[in-house]
Amino acid sequence: MLGVTPATIKTHLRHCFEKTGTHSQVELSRLLATFPGIDIAR
Repeated sequence: MLGVTPATIKTHLRHCFEKTGTHSQVELSRLLATFPGIDIAR
């Protein structure tokens, strides 16, 4: 739909993990849930 490959998504996720000090999508989601005004339920 967006025209990106799975490899591109993995690369972006890896960069997000590096920048936030997290190691998994669950850990990143939990971190984001601590910020006010961010709704990760979508």
